[in-house]
Amino acid sequence: MWHMYWCCGYKIWLCFLWRDVQVSPLSAPVEGHTKVTINGTNLGTSDASIPTVRLAGVACRPVVEEYVVSKRIMCTAAEAPGRLGRNGSIEIQIQGLGRVYNYSKQFRYVDPKLEAVFPVKGPMSGGTRLTVRGKDLNAGNLDNISLNLGEEMLPCVLDRSSIGSHSTICTTLGVSRPKVVTSVRVFFDGNVRMLDQDPFTYTEDPVVEKIMPLTSFISGGRNLTVTGKNFDSIQQPKMFVWNGKEKSQTTNCLHQPEMSGTVLTCPSPRAPSGIIASVPDTLGSLRLRRQLDTNDAVEIGFIMDGVVAVQNLTNIASTLQYVVDPLFQKLTSDGSSVKYQNNINFVIRGKYINLAASKPDVIVLIGGQNCNVTALTQSVLICTPPYFDYGDKLVTIHIGNLHYQVGYLNYGDPPVSYGWIAGLIVPVVILSVIGIITIAVVYKRRSKRTTTNHNGANATEYLGLSSQTTPPRAVHTIEDALALVKDGDLKAALKPVLVCRERIKLGKLLGTGHFGCVFEAIYEDSDHYNPSKVAVKTFQGKGADIQHLDEFLREAALMTSFRHDHVLALLGICFEVDGNPMIVLPYMANGDLKSYIENSKNAPTGLQLLQFGLDVARGMEYLAENKFVHRDLAARNCMLDDQLRAKVADFGLTRDVYTTEYYSSRDKQAKLPVKWMAPESMERNVYTFRSDVWSYGVLLWELFTRGKVPYPGVDGWDVLQFLKLGRRLDQPDYCPQHVYQLMLKCWSWEPEERPDFTSIVTLIEETVRDNTEVGGEPGHTERGGREDNYHAYIEVV
Repeated sequence: MWHMYWCCGYKIWLCFLWRDVQVSPLSAPVEGHTKVTINGTNLGTSDASIPTVRLAGVACRPVVEEYVVSKRIMCTAAEAPGRLGRNGSIEIQIQGLGRVYNYSKQFRYVDPKLEAVFPVKGPMSGGTRLTVRGKDLNAGNLDNISLNLGEEMLPCVLDRSSIGSHSTICTTLGVSRPKVVTSVRVFFDGNVRMLDQDPFTYTEDPVVEKIMPLTSFISGGRNLTVTGKNFDSIQQPKMFVWNGKEKSQTTNCLHQPEMSGTVLTCPSPRAPSGIIASVPDTLGSLRLRRQLDTNDAVEIGFIMDGVVAVQNLTNIASTLQYVVDPLFQKLTSDGSSVKYQNNINFVIRGKYINLAASKPDVIVLIGGQNCNVTALTQSVLICTPPYFDYGDKLVTIHIGNLHYQVGYLNYGDPPVSYGWIAGLIVPVVILSVIGIITIAVVYKRRSKRTTTNHNGANATEYLGLSSQTTPPRAVHTIEDALALVKDGDLKAALKPVLVCRERIKLGKLLGTGHFGCVFEAIYEDSDHYNPSKVAVKTFQGKGADIQHLDEFLREAALMTSFRHDHVLALLGICFEVDGNPMIVLPYMANGDLKSYIENSKNAPTGLQLLQFGLDVARGMEYLAENKFVHRDLAARNCMLDDQLRAKVADFGLTRDVYTTEYYSSRDKQAKLPVKWMAPESMERNVYTFRSDVWSYGVLLWELFTRGKVPYPGVDGWDVLQFLKLGRRLDQPDYCPQHVYQLMLKCWSWEPEERPDFTSIVTLIEETVRDNTEVGGEPGHTERGGREDNYHAYIEVV
């Protein structure tokens, strides 16, 4: 009986022994060295009788000084046999009981591995959240895991809560200069694992150079374009605004594809509380006010890892002005639908529509389909409706974070079925079509035999080749195109930029010129996937027009190397089957600069005009640094993208290639841009970047006259004599005096006295910054003191 009681008591005691036992950690690297702690009750009876512990069959050496009688055992895991991974039970033998007790969970010996690091680069100021991926990265004591970068053993601060089996996250500290980290080391209880092959690079810190536009509706969500450099070293840049101590919520910025290092799109945050939105004055304009007097302007800042400089921008215009949210009227007061009228633009009325919105900021959907916005004023939005067969279609407007439902557009009633009539008509139509096709096929076969030789002759003449030369074959492939090129070095340079004609699907005509046409087009990759919208410039030359094909191709190949935000890159070159070249360019949503400023619907402000001039100057500065002379700089030869950024374009591909007389001043029938040309170009056919500066001054004059033709009333062939008399273009209305002074410097008779483009950029940047940050007070332009005119330069509509 006593034996029975002892057995029952023993089992009850055993139950109490294991009910509260905790073992941590439950793994160790195969090298061992991990300290394992066992907490519980009845864990031994004295300091002289420390229980024995085995982990997965491997003895765990007791840490005598850490033993607490009955409550805690600490031991150090020994090396696994052969340093091989293994699993097994946790065994505890308490001396005097003669039994081994197994813990309910198993212990693992693991071999941690590092496989990858993401991201692969970050700013030298640190703050990058670095994710290390691998296997068994949580081996041993989590408190004893550490991570270091490179031979210098730079610490990367671990987020202990992120340590998992397959990934670990740490935050980089700053370094003094950019450098390549040659290795990543992770220590597990003193055991190291390493990933080499230059897994991470500290780059230059990101720099914000420009933010446009600098107005937003108070509800936020307007896309601001941020330009600068080194943005691609930041995985998730964020934007915020602040006013004193009050800071807004952050919004996530997006990298612009193909320009991820230089351009971000950042939605404006909702205005912080206490900010009162601006409303138009009695004249309908919205003027910037001095910061001390305004409560609608805030400073823009960015969170880019640990970079402090971008949080408080001091070297650029970074004050964001909030204006009242746009309002839209219902289409009808009673909720009824509005009748759709074919080929008539759709007008939606409202208030404050364009105070902080341009056409790209507004999305109008009719029945879920896009209604292309063609005009935007303060009180009217105009768009071109999509076509539907019938029915009422909901009209919605999306601007930033705002969404409006303004009513329904009615496309008519469902059509009545006339199936019995179709049953009679369709057979007749089919028979007629078959007859027409038969006649066409017979005619084509007869005519083909009489035109074969004629077509071959035309192809030779069209390429401007010698009459004794025969084209190698019709141009169907890139190899066919290369066969037209004689120069071996030029062939090698061209091969990367030639594209196959079959990948280009021409669309609508965008414009025509002296030498050819520009079409909207779709370009597809080699598998006819990933279509993208481009512009294609074709040429309508004949024999004498293409006398120097190699020169044309050499210049085109050079242009493909241009990489600048304000220079229109040439994407590629292809050939029609008959050998006529085609230029593939990025699609510019807002067309050429001259047409844009001439359009009264756009109504650019003086500040916007000056920004266009700054964009062009930056592009020309880049071209001059690369020893490229444009020779035909004018507003018509600059383009505007969907963000209204100006880009220098039309680098004179037609200049020397398609006519030798294009820049000759000896023949008054030649098509010379004489009203944009420097005197030395007209007199001696001399072109340098200094002559481009003269043309830039004329372009500035075009901007501030909203696209007028220079020297009104002066015949083109009298311009040189006009200039020799010391006369120059008059100061445009509403043009600030210091801007006109810059024009006059550009028109200095001696080329050496003209400023270079770097100086021009610096001057205009200061002007834009001063008028964006402060706004200035209306004043006179030293042309009669007409104070009311100066608002055209500083308004921000």
